[in-house]
Amino acid sequence: MKFDKPAIDADAQIALLRSRGLLIPDEARAKHYLRFIGYYRLAGYSLPLQIDYNADGSHRFLDGVSFDDVLDLNDRSAAEGCVTRHPLGRPVGGTAG
Repeated sequence: MKFDKPAIDADAQIALLRSRGLLIPDEARAKHYLRFIGYYRLAGYSLPLQIDYNADGSHRFLDGVSFDDVLDLNDRSAAEGCVTRHPLGRPVGGTAG
């Protein structure tokens, strides 16, 4: 499989997200999460916050959407995954009843 998109660093990822209308008030924090979670994982969570993302491929964000909004979707999914998709089918951090 051939990939045509070159890898870009966190500064370029932030610039790209801002050019698409994402509000990023704390650049250092955004860099941390882009490195820790990853651009493409967060990009998937950002799709519902974009304007007709499948229609034209522009990936423009809805007005007022911030990096924290994307993180919130990621965090919510991760928390739900701990309970619903644990490999052993047990809640994480819960107590046996």
